[in-house]
Amino acid sequence: MVPNCFHPLGARATAARSPSAKVVGPASVRDPQLSLHMAFQDAGFRSATKELDVLPVEGCSFLDETVLFHRPTGSLIRADLVIRACPRDHFTWRWAARLTGCWETVRPPPDVKSATKPNDATARSIDRMAALPLTRILVAHADPIDDSPSDTLLEAWRFVRTP
Repeated sequence: MVPNCFHPLGARATAARSPSAKVVGPASVRDPQLSLHMAFQDAGFRSATKELDVLPVEGCSFLDETVLFHRPTGSLIRADLVIRACPRDHFTWRWAARLTGCWETVRPPPDVKSATKPNDATARSIDRMAALPLTRILVAHADPIDDSPSDTLLEAWRFVRTP
């Protein structure tokens, strides 16, 4: 799975090692050497992953992120919806996180936040996710977020609310 338009990292190599695997991701993936077999919204993906709900983050075209909700475990799964650094992370990420406000604090990635202006579409997407029966948020750049995941998500994305 390629989570968003910025993260085809390793997908080409993985696809080459597993030729029968299907590469799934957004059509906006910026890697001309990577062929997607299907998008998250395609019927083939949805029928193969019936336990997952597909939730696009609307109004945030910079990222083109699609979030997956795994109903059996209450897990919201994604890559760059939020990030947080902790003491176990590599020292360079701990240093950068202190500069960007992500040190032990859940935030959207700084580039995503700076490219996303307040808008109703993104606010509605975040509200839909927060209304789910969440038990945890699983993201690529943080430990699992299992302490008040809905409230944490709403607080991290508060900046998209129009005044």
